Amino acid sequence: DEVENATGGRAELASYSFEWNSLRAQVHGFVLHGTEAAGQEPLFRADAISVGLNITSMLRREINVASVDVTRPRAHILVRPDGTSNIPGPRVQKTHRDPIDQIFELKIGRFTIRDGSVLYNSETIPLDVSGEGLRAGLTYEIAGPQYRGRIGVSDLLVSRPLAAPLRAAAQSAFLFRRNQIVVSSLRLSLPESSIEASGQVDDLASPHGNFSASATLLAAELARSFHIPELKTGTVQWSGNGSFRARPPMLAIDGRFSGSGVSYRNPAV
Repeated sequence: DEVENATGGRAELASYSFEWNSLRAQVHGFVLHGTEAAGQEPLFRADAISVGLNITSMLRREINVASVDVTRPRAHILVRPDGTSNIPGPRVQKTHRDPIDQIFELKIGRFTIRDGSVLYNSETIPLDVSGEGLRAGLTYEIAGPQYRGRIGVSDLLVSRPLAAPLRAAAQSAFLFRRNQIVVSSLRLSLPESSIEASGQVDDLASPHGNFSASATLLAAELARSFHIPELKTGTVQWSGNGSFRARPPMLAIDGRFSGSGVSYRNPAV
């Protein structure tokens, strides 16, 4: 009931168990339906979800989420041409006068998402991540209506096909409205590089948008993370603006580039 009230969707699960000796909850066959039509892929499904708890204070009844492990999650985001989607709004009672509903407030010590994917309309994006120190919050503002969220991870590891894993700390604040996403702040901190950005995405059925960003990137780290072996040494800095479009693909950027001690070696040139 709590999941359905918070999301506005309809939840199903095949089985549930709780191990008192290890304070671990296990859910198998979890499915959350949104507003998609009958027979379509649901909003979210996962083969298994394991949640480990940690009692920090018996007197104050404080329980923390120590770990969350999700196996084969599948998220399905369907955006129709008119901008509506299969993401439902939370169930707000007619007598409820508070203009802001707290959907969730999370603190998770460690998490893994294995063999996952996000289906966005007809495009599939693989998802295989792990991390520590997850902090997230989401509210629903009735007047918009819109969702307002924030998320931070102190140590995030993203596995990528045909490339080295990407490790970073990440923080972001965003708004999700009908047919628009506004990212008011985004910061990625790699071990020796950093990126800060903000922007928005419009027309979610055929996404396009704009952004502003600044970045300080160590050349060797850039080479490892994005598979540019010709880039050897130095530091690259950039600040400016950009725009993008999904169909047909387009990316345009302008701004100021600078570098120090940069070495680029390509034997074929």
